[in-house]
Amino acid sequence: MAATTSADESHVTSKPASTAVINTSLLRQPAQTGMSDRDLLEMRRQLFEKQAYEASKLESQLRTQEIDDINSVLDKTAGKKSDTINEAKERLRAQMATVTTAEAAEKLILEHSKSVNKVLDKLESQKLEQLSKLQEQLLNRRRKQKKDLHKSHLTEAKNLGVSLDSVPTIAVPSFEELNKDLKLLSLQQQKLQTEMQAKLADQEEKMLAEVLEPDMADRAEQLRLLLGDEKAGELIQSEQKKLGDTSAKSLAIKNKLRSNQTSRRAASLEPEKTLSQPENAKVLEMVQDQENADHLEVETALLGVMVDLNKNQLQDFETAEVRKRVSDSDMREGNRIMAEHKKMMRELERQNQSQIDSQKDKLAAKLAARKRMQEELTKEKAINDEMSRIALAQSQKGEASAADAVIELSNKMADTEDESADVYEKQIERLADVEILVKEQLRESERELDRELENASGAVDQQIEMQKQLALESQKNRFARETAAKQREMSEEEYQKLLAQHKKDLEALESNLEGEKERQQKSLQDKIEERKRQRAAQLKAKLETSINNELVAQQQERDNLHDEASRKNEKDVLKQHSAGKDGNEKESLIFQVLRQRHLKQAVRLEEQQTKQRDNVLAQAENDCKAERDEARAELVKLQEQELMDLVASAGSLSDSQLAEKRDSLKRQHKKQLADFDELTGDIISAAKHDAARDLEIKHTYEKLHLKEEQMKDLLDAMKDLTPEMALTKQYEEEAERAKVAADKYRDDVVAKMAVHLEEAKAAKAQEAEAKKLELEQALKKMEEDFEEERKREEQREAERLADRQRLHERQLREREQKEAEEIANSAQTQDEKERLLAEHKETVKKLEDNMQVSNDVISIR
Repeated sequence: MAATTSADESHVTSKPASTAVINTSLLRQPAQTGMSDRDLLEMRRQLFEKQAYEASKLESQLRTQEIDDINSVLDKTAGKKSDTINEAKERLRAQMATVTTAEAAEKLILEHSKSVNKVLDKLESQKLEQLSKLQEQLLNRRRKQKKDLHKSHLTEAKNLGVSLDSVPTIAVPSFEELNKDLKLLSLQQQKLQTEMQAKLADQEEKMLAEVLEPDMADRAEQLRLLLGDEKAGELIQSEQKKLGDTSAKSLAIKNKLRSNQTSRRAASLEPEKTLSQPENAKVLEMVQDQENADHLEVETALLGVMVDLNKNQLQDFETAEVRKRVSDSDMREGNRIMAEHKKMMRELERQNQSQIDSQKDKLAAKLAARKRMQEELTKEKAINDEMSRIALAQSQKGEASAADAVIELSNKMADTEDESADVYEKQIERLADVEILVKEQLRESERELDRELENASGAVDQQIEMQKQLALESQKNRFARETAAKQREMSEEEYQKLLAQHKKDLEALESNLEGEKERQQKSLQDKIEERKRQRAAQLKAKLETSINNELVAQQQERDNLHDEASRKNEKDVLKQHSAGKDGNEKESLIFQVLRQRHLKQAVRLEEQQTKQRDNVLAQAENDCKAERDEARAELVKLQEQELMDLVASAGSLSDSQLAEKRDSLKRQHKKQLADFDELTGDIISAAKHDAARDLEIKHTYEKLHLKEEQMKDLLDAMKDLTPEMALTKQYEEEAERAKVAADKYRDDVVAKMAVHLEEAKAAKAQEAEAKKLELEQALKKMEEDFEEERKREEQREAERLADRQRLHERQLREREQKEAEEIANSAQTQDEKERLLAEHKETVKKLEDNMQVSNDVISIR
């Protein structure tokens, strides 16, 4: 759609039209003395077409802005209402948690309903005031821009020396007429939004009444599988009784809410003087519908809180009852059943919520599509009416028969509108399907990320738990070795002190590892949430571009149908009104009858191309961001794994060493991500540049092709009505020139694209080679780093081996000395002592040999 302007921006200037469809070749300089009548006539036609095009374009912009501005007020008010209702729900939820009787619950809900509806009444009153002020602003903007454009057209005609009769008549309605038009537009937009709100609230109410029944049926089947028919049957009967009580309470409160509702808004409205009695009746009907929709939304929201609480209570009751019924099982089997039950409830909740969301999305998409379609048709009608009015006013400046032909053509085209209803309904269905598909993709994406979080979280738990067990075991073994070597030299008090410190060290180690697990779990959750936000943003952008693309395609379909009907009616009208006219009169008639469609085609083509350009650039950016986001997520995964590997291999590092290495690795990761993000920006810019260039070529050819088709329309009409060669020769030449221009442009583009393709291939090959070299260098650096780390690890292992060897040798010597002293101090004979000492030395020698062999094996490994 053409870019819009704000209320205080100036109108479309009367510079030569940018589109190639509108011919402005004779408007580059004022009319010259001695110009032929034919050239002067052509100059006047070109000026009228250019200015009529600008007038239609301005009308399109104004109507689009008016709809957008009205929707902005309505959407902001709807947002405030939604916030008010949600805040009331949370307050009610907190207060209901302490309620013990049905009477107290009913009182709370009624109080909240009354207070919320008062706030909504105030917001609705503010909305109507804002709309009234906005209508005045829109009215002034429309009048000013219409007047300014007409003045600029008159000035342009004077500067060109062209008769002012060639300037399109831009009628500026009175304040009363414009005020009425804008009020009816506002009424239409309010009605569309109210219908959406009412139908969505009605669906929510029906779902609320049924939310527990299907859930109960599914749970009953699962319970039978878990507990067996007999135990499950008793529980299901208890739950069904509770469910019946809950439904009865909800129905009683709902009836009480409705009996307390009063309609206040319509009574305070005064009839609009600019509107007729039927129109004022529609305003009152809309106000009443809005109030009813607000009441229903509040009622459903507050009752929903009670239903949620009852549902939670029912689930808690079921969990407690299942636990009772498995109490006679052994502990392992009971725990298994309880775990299965918890999993079952979680899965059923997910399935039910998915079904609810799917139903809501389908209805919301259908209603939104219908609203969008009505808005598009409103914009198209504004352009068509403006073009018809301009064409009729211009024809009335000439012969009456031409004006009659234009009027008859407009009436014939109006009769074809009713035949388009089926087309509109099919387009609404297609538009809704686009939104439903993207929203389902969003739900599936969230489910996939939830599963990924669950799997990754379990992996972290497992890895940290394994690391914790290894670290604790290592710490205990080290303490045992140290105390064994010193135990005879320590007093009991010293030993108890060492033992206490050892326990503290174990607790600190366990605490650190638990802290690391929590950090990694939080990091995982934050990253998944960030990816969810990114994915939601991507799909929201995709939804917007998909809807806009579908709207463009549907508008082209409607335009094609309109043009097809218009050509048939034009032919009939021209034949009927050309009887008895000479060649020049027929030529003028043809121009005035065909010009209306031709100008509409030019305006619509530019609007569609503007929309397409916005969509293509947005799509190029979205596609690049999606691809880069996935690559970034993989990079973050690798970085997270590096951190986990660092912790897993940190058994020999002190806390300070581990912290230093972790900080260094984090700095490295931060730089990697910064470089990645910088490259992403460059990639997106390049993709948008390429997309814009390719689209510009396509659009230029479309304009040339439309001009060629329009020249052919004129030529065919001339041949039908004025077969004399003198009158048709000029149009044959013009049509041929238009065809040659389109063909030449197409051939030039093909040649340029071939050159560009070769350049792109060469650039991509060069880029691939550069990336290959960069990757090889990165791999080489990685291998070098790995080799250095391997050597450092070998050195650390050698040092640990030497420490163990020295410890073993010291322990062996101490043991040898201790046992030799015990033998020497024993009461045995000298011969027996010498025999025992010899055996002892032999044993020690074997231990030393075994220890050496063990060390050699470790060294080889």
